[in-house]
Amino acid sequence: MLLTTETLNSEMINYPPNFVSVAYIGIDWQEFIDPNKIKKIIISPTIGSNPFAIESLVNEISWEKVYFLNNLHAKIYIGANNAIVGSPNLSRNGLTTTGQQEAAIKTKDKTIISDLLKYFNKLEELANKNYPDTKAKKKRLSELKIEWTNAVRSGVIKDDRKKTNQFSDYNIVSCDDFYISWYQDDDDFKYTENVLPIKELIEDELHIAEDDEVEKGKWILAWKITTQDRPYKDKKYASWIYIDEIISQGIESTSDYKYTKLALMLKNKEELTPPFEITKDFYKAFSELVVDKKYLKYMIGDKKTYYIKNTFGMFEEFLIALKERMNQNKTSH
Repeated sequence: MLLTTETLNSEMINYPPNFVSVAYIGIDWQEFIDPNKIKKIIISPTIGSNPFAIESLVNEISWEKVYFLNNLHAKIYIGANNAIVGSPNLSRNGLTTTGQQEAAIKTKDKTIISDLLKYFNKLEELANKNYPDTKAKKKRLSELKIEWTNAVRSGVIKDDRKKTNQFSDYNIVSCDDFYISWYQDDDDFKYTENVLPIKELIEDELHIAEDDEVEKGKWILAWKITTQDRPYKDKKYASWIYIDEIISQGIESTSDYKYTKLALMLKNKEELTPPFEITKDFYKAFSELVVDKKYLKYMIGDKKTYYIKNTFGMFEEFLIALKERMNQNKTSH
């Protein structure tokens, strides 16, 4: 049976697949398949796939059911008594009339379905060689986030996600999903010649230690610290900075100032959706937790040089505790 753009959507909904192989997955994947029916799904974790779609998929069905295969191009949807094979990926672009012109064949032939399952198993074996465990898959997803976000920032692809995300919905993937760093106002510094070519393009910046470990394409949750090494009470003193560029030796070093590396957010770029919204409730819990004795030495440090990389070891634990603190604050009112 031939399926076209006009019929693909309804067929996918009426005959939910158990085994899926697609090159790309879109943020709206859940409109087309039932996560409760999925036993295994293989995806290409490359730039065409929305990393946040993969993240939400994993959140629904677990890492154990999600497989990565870089050079995957086959689009196969296998159900209990039928299978669909053709051109559409798992996205609005592939499965609705507002997207591409797609075509596929639906079959109930048991021999063909059996052959497709054998081929699916072969793809699964290849995927396991590519990414043998959850750690490897998480690492690739973290890398894909950077690649995909950079493409959005450059205007190459469009971000179809909603523009505000809540921290309660945030899924932790790695120990450095984003960076956390305090800052203080300091006008007594000078840019070096390394910065001059792009000085007029700077929208926001954070000064960090020269040997700190940060990457382009990631966000920094920057919060202002008082002279008493405590957070300000108002959430207006916390903001997101996206790292478009990193410039070593961007600030002239002095005996009193060691933060000479620049993490820069630039003007004239496409707007991005930050990891989550800094709400009043979030900032209250955050400002309470960063001064907790368990996290104080990581989040604020001592009188020596502060390093973002020192937060990596407790990043996941801190975010989990942060969600718990937010819930506690809500129930206490």
